[in-house]
Order: sequence, then structure tokens, then C-alpha cells
Amino acid sequence: HAVRLAAVFPAAPAIAHAVDLGRGYWLALPAVLVLRPEFSITFTRGVARAIGTVLGVGIATAGAVTANPHGWALVVFVALFVWLSGALFNASYAVFSVAITGVVVFLLAGLEPDPVTTGEDRLLATVLGAAIALVAYAVFPTWGRRPAAAAVADLASTTHAYVIAVLRSYLGVGT
Repeated sequence: HAVRLAAVFPAAPAIAHAVDLGRGYWLALPAVLVLRPEFSITFTRGVARAIGTVLGVGIATAGAVTANPHGWALVVFVALFVWLSGALFNASYAVFSVAITGVVVFLLAGLEPDPVTTGEDRLLATVLGAAIALVAYAVFPTWGRRPAAAAVADLASTTHAYVIAVLRSYLGVGT
């Protein structure tokens, strides 16, 4: 695992520079965060991070474009997504990824006029970073005791149960 990390960490920014990716430093972070000692955990984290980022980019970019918040309104959006990130961190990595992507998009909406470009850069860097982590496993494989398909099924089942529980609590069903 240490060899994989030692290879991935400098390779990710080099790849970002080679393909002229805006905010290339975003590529290394998801690659390192997704990479874990076991394949099934790396695979499920990679899938969760990619799906969460896709949804987060869609939600946050649509919100930033529609609401076009400035000043204190922007602070409210950032604070909301920061709070969601903290609240959801242990619940689901995919849902956490949605929230943390919202933080990034709204933080940069205060600095740049085009949140769509920010969202595109974030999406590309995160998906490519997750792919780099998975390629690192193909090059330096070690296998865990648990098949990736079972881990992905558990991820989907747990996320589904969590979303249902949250919706029921808000709707007052089953209380």
C-alpha cells in the first residue's frame, strides 16, 4: 500500500499537468483519499466518491447558477454544505462527497464568476483521481478477503437504508 501511495501521489499532479487540467491539485486529493490497503474498499470508495461528486456538482452548480448568491447569502450556502459535510461524514461516503463538493463549488462561486467551470473541473479531477487509484491497484495488486461486488452491494444497501431513515424522520413516518 505504501508503494502505491508513493507512486500515486506524485503521478496525479504530473498527469494533471500533462492534460492541462484546471486546478490540477484536485487530482491528487481524491486519488490519495480513495486509495486504501484493500481492493474492495478502494473500489467502493472510488465509486462512492465519483457518484457523490457527480451529484454534488449537479446540485451545487444548479444552485449556484439559479440562486447566484453573493455576500451573506453565499456564506449561508457554504455554511449549510459545511454542516452537511460534517453531519454526513460517518453516514455515507457518497453522500458526504455530495456535500463536500457543494462546499467547494459555493466557496469558489464567491471568487469566480462561472460556477459551471468550477463544477466541471471538480468533476473531472475527482473521477480521474478515483480512476488513478483503481489503476494503481491494477499495477500493484493486493486482494482483500471480501469481493468488490459484495462491498458495492453493501454500500448501496447501507446508503439506501440511510436515505430511507432520514426521509422517514423528516416525514414523521414510523415514529
